[in-house]
Amino acid sequence: MTDTTVPQHQLPAPHRRRFFFRLMSIALRLLLIIILATILGGSAYYGFIGLYQQVITPLQQQRARLDELDAAMATQEAQRSQLETAIAALATADARAATEQVQTQATATAGARHADEQQALQRRVAELEAANRSLRQELDRFHPLATQAAATLAHLPRQLALLHIQNLLLRARVQLVAENIGEARLLLTDAAGELRRLINELPALSPDERSSLFNRVITAEGTLPQAPYVAQNEMESVWMQLDRQVNHLSTP
Repeated sequence: MTDTTVPQHQLPAPHRRRFFFRLMSIALRLLLIIILATILGGSAYYGFIGLYQQVITPLQQQRARLDELDAAMATQEAQRSQLETAIAALATADARAATEQVQTQATATAGARHADEQQALQRRVAELEAANRSLRQELDRFHPLATQAAATLAHLPRQLALLHIQNLLLRARVQLVAENIGEARLLLTDAAGELRRLINELPALSPDERSSLFNRVITAEGTLPQAPYVAQNEMESVWMQLDRQVNHLSTP
């Protein structure tokens, strides 16, 4: 009797094609995830470097310059105090020399010498006062820069909050593309919480704008179980509006 059973390792051609297409689908999904993760990592890395170079480094340089000017000003004030003390001592010596001038010519000569020294010291005081005024003018010139740096520093936490929310939204988009719906919902829930917190912290928003944005975030959260893609798009729209608001406020 002839054995007509087909070996298990020799599958029919349709089964082999379905297996090959399934393997190619998995490989394409992995490649897409790797590309998105690379883009996300590069954006976060170069965004942080740009933020550091444009905000933190100029602020540190301005602060170091202000510290140098304050130290120079304190040194000038100390020298001025010492000179005023010396002038007072010389004035006392001049008074004593004037009283004794009738006694000896030597005392009169000493008094004249003291007067010359006093004039030299007065000239030195005038020079130091002029230098002090110059330093004050330079400080006044740097005051707008310090004010601008302080304003930039005040908006820095909001800009960092925007970057954090953007990171959550990008990660959620990657998970949606990879069809990891559960992980995407968790990330979008975190992003919604951060959006609500940022909306409450922005002082420039009018009550109507704040209420509208808050309601849009709540509505997006409500659509998460059934339509995570719709929630993702709505949260990204809210994020872009907040980004425009924060960048407008932080522009000098």
